[in-house]
Amino acid sequence: PPPLFDLIVRRDFDGALNRLRRHPSEASYRHPRNWTALHCCAESGAPLGLVLEVWRAHPDAAIMRDYDGKVPAEVAVAEEVATFLEEARGKA
Repeated sequence: PPPLFDLIVRRDFDGALNRLRRHPSEASYRHPRNWTALHCCAESGAPLGLVLEVWRAHPDAAIMRDYDGKVPAEVAVAEEVATFLEEARGKA
């Protein structure tokens, strides 16, 4: 996976945001388990600001399903992120 994934998983959210701004194409990478950077953010408890920026870089990720058939909104640990991602699904 690209460095963006590693930064998110390690919860280095500031580092992830800086990486995303320099390499926005990394947001469109699909992990072998069909995870997207948006899934990664949602499950890792990333702040809404980072989730929003990842979504802006790759909005279609809001409707992509992972290896369990779940979209990012379904794996979100923060309620505000889940709500945003549910709304984003309708815009993708």
